[in-house]
Amino acid sequence: MLAQEHPDLFAKAIAYEQNHSDGRTYTWTQSETLQELLARRDEIIANHEKAMAREKQAAPNRLLVEALAEVLDEEDDTLPCLACHL
Repeated sequence: MLAQEHPDLFAKAIAYEQNHSDGRTYTWTQSETLQELLARRDEIIANHEKAMAREKQAAPNRLLVEALAEVLDEEDDTLPCLACHL
């Protein structure tokens, strides 16, 4: 996380959001400043961990042969083998 690893660069990014001579506002994400993101840090991390846990449950570990078989089944068998036709 930039705020933890490089606080000086994070401070520069916040200054970039706020210091515009023409008065406009810039945010790194749509309608949320870096300070607002930092305030929601724990919530964002918790949501990410939940999403990763759901993904892990939805896609359990498979044997390599099963994963490769799925890829091979998706290939277009009407096209010639690229290695064979070079």
